[in-house]
Amino acid sequence: MLTAYGQLRSYDDIKRAFKELLWDSTRQSEIRCRVYQDRYDYRSGKCFSENYIWYTNMASMLSPVMSDQGLLGDIVTYYEPRIQACLISAKVNSTQETLAVLTKLQSLENLKDQY
Repeated sequence: MLTAYGQLRSYDDIKRAFKELLWDSTRQSEIRCRVYQDRYDYRSGKCFSENYIWYTNMASMLSPVMSDQGLLGDIVTYYEPRIQACLISAKVNSTQETLAVLTKLQSLENLKDQY
């Protein structure tokens, strides 16, 4: 910041400089790769919906933004086959529907662990 201080004349200049530094194309490519390639890990301690929210939040900041349908199609493969089958058979079409199904599945998973 100190080295570029004299070049930054307005708030928009500062905002652009931070965006170029922290949210460049390399970082966005990294996020896209994670959306396409990551898999859910039960050992993480996160529930199904928490993970989905994290990925949708990260994907929403990409430029260009991924569509709900595109993101949903990519993230369905993130979960294990039995969760994928539930999401596909539920015919989810939006983030809200997906979160509702994932929350129900997590509740069933928690009950299974209790008993």
